[in-house]
Amino acid sequence: QFNSMIVVIKKIWLLIQAYVFPIYCVCCDVEGKWVCESCFNNIDIKGYFACPICGVKNNDGLSCCKSSIKKHISITKYDEKKIIEKIIYLLKYEHVDLISLEITKIIKQFYNLDRSIFNEIDVIVPISLSKKRFKERGFNQAEVIANCLSNVIDIDVFNYLDRTKHTKQQAKLTALERVLNVKGAFTCNTNINDQTVLLVDDVYTSGATMQAGSKALYKSGAKKVVGFSLARAEMRNK
Repeated sequence: QFNSMIVVIKKIWLLIQAYVFPIYCVCCDVEGKWVCESCFNNIDIKGYFACPICGVKNNDGLSCCKSSIKKHISITKYDEKKIIEKIIYLLKYEHVDLISLEITKIIKQFYNLDRSIFNEIDVIVPISLSKKRFKERGFNQAEVIANCLSNVIDIDVFNYLDRTKHTKQQAKLTALERVLNVKGAFTCNTNINDQTVLLVDDVYTSGATMQAGSKALYKSGAKKVVGFSLARAEMRNK
């Protein structure tokens, strides 16, 4: 009941912010929402499923290769020219709190397509940031997404991962450099006790960050690690 009250208070505060500081659609500049209804309906939220390692598309996201991420769930394909990229950019770099309402709406519509998709999940764990990056940004975008997801599917979020070293930004690196960049970057701060973990990040590209995070979770007793991201980019062979 207390958590429900907090959610209501947050929604009221966000609405007050929207009234005092008018917002405009990131796509068409219509006033009123970060994503207007017309543009929202253009987001493909049927799910983007592919092997976490080789990127071969399938119907469920299960791995056909050796992988510590046994399955990856993504809501849509990542495209730098599409609305989802603009939403993630606003969250990650512009620090727009209100965009979490749109993210929750996206997740809810995706979840309503198949409510069994998260049945095996026991806990939600966001990919962690280094202390330096968290200080720079002031928040963890993966944790924001994890909390949006938690509000929809009613599974608790736990910050089980610690980032033990500051790494370069993955977006600027090749696939091999990404693997080396995050190797040994995570530790798990608790015993997970044979639970199935949903590991959350904003965008899944090479999968190097999730693979590194999942290995730390397995070392602490995870039964299975499933990946989740708002969007997934097509694999680049570089």
